[in-house]
Amino acid sequence: MSFRSSIQGSLLQGVLNLDLIVDLIDEGVVIGADRSDLKEKISKEQNESAIDLRLSDEGWALKSTLKPKSNSESESVRFLVHKYGSKLTGLNEGIVLEKDHVYLFKLQESLNLKDKFRLYAQASGKSSIGRLDILTRLIIDDSPIYDEINKPHRGDLFVEVIPLSFPILVKTGSSVNQLRLFRGKPDECRLSPDLLKEMETPVILDHNGEPKKDGQNQLSIDLSPIQCGGEQACAIVAKQGVPFDAIDISLKNHYDPTKYWERVRPTEDALEMQKDRFYILRSKERFYLPDNIAVRCIAYTEGLGETRIHYAGFAHPWFSRHEDKNKANGAPLIFEVRCHSFPVLARDGEDFARIEFYRMATPTKVINKDYDTQELKLSKCFKDW
Repeated sequence: MSFRSSIQGSLLQGVLNLDLIVDLIDEGVVIGADRSDLKEKISKEQNESAIDLRLSDEGWALKSTLKPKSNSESESVRFLVHKYGSKLTGLNEGIVLEKDHVYLFKLQESLNLKDKFRLYAQASGKSSIGRLDILTRLIIDDSPIYDEINKPHRGDLFVEVIPLSFPILVKTGSSVNQLRLFRGKPDECRLSPDLLKEMETPVILDHNGEPKKDGQNQLSIDLSPIQCGGEQACAIVAKQGVPFDAIDISLKNHYDPTKYWERVRPTEDALEMQKDRFYILRSKERFYLPDNIAVRCIAYTEGLGETRIHYAGFAHPWFSRHEDKNKANGAPLIFEVRCHSFPVLARDGEDFARIEFYRMATPTKVINKDYDTQELKLSKCFKDW
């Protein structure tokens, strides 16, 4: 059945799964995506609520971040990078992106959104990328807003990539961010906390595994210690002042975590986070998502003082459900935190971020074992402690 037929039928407003995105490829709406790869994922019960976007062989080194003005035909992304950037070479073989440098890449995928389909999109860094302290920002022509496509965009997609803690190795085909497509505006697809409380199976649990009664849209920090490679830890922090080998983001279970990270022990239910250091922490809240709900954690939470808090990646339907069907304890989401100008004292149970729940346009199961049982989980590039 085509996407056009689905719309004429009973398709609800909501997030699109890979089945529907494959239909959009056939309709010429999503261009350049690897249809066979998506079909293979679907066959393996990886019918996710977003598609991975892949770097093309075009990239530029920049001296600063950039974004085009709105409704400016003379300031396309290509115009800006040709004016302010330096062309990268060797992407087909692989190149190293240095930490604290800004890069921009054209993506292999592009969009031809059609008004009558009422399609919108959000982007986010992949979980494995955010946990490496890499900022990613989707950029399109005629829009000063990162990571949001709130109009019928027709054209290329670009991604800005900024490694902050480690040098990384990328090449043509590498994936650093994801795109989630909506039928209907995202605000129209968002679920209210009251509706979540009325669901028969709880969606969000407290740290004891009980249904959370209040504040479903708030996430708090969990500083209770857990075993982490034979040591008690409440957080993991990137090392400083030591040379790092570039991390090939395509590799899985490859790097020794002790060469890149330190485990942090709790002190009286509080953690003093140092300036310009990158921390991985976890939420007290635990998620147990059904097949018709997807989650987005707000990329940057304002009003929390000197901390920059972001969650890279979307939580897909069925998150944490498949491992133990008889015990619904759920799994936390991961905070990736960096202090701006001063040290920050974080306390156990303190609110740290805000989340949004979205209905799926059609229910779907996503069996993903990389992060579904996570606690203080590093990027999948690393071996276990």
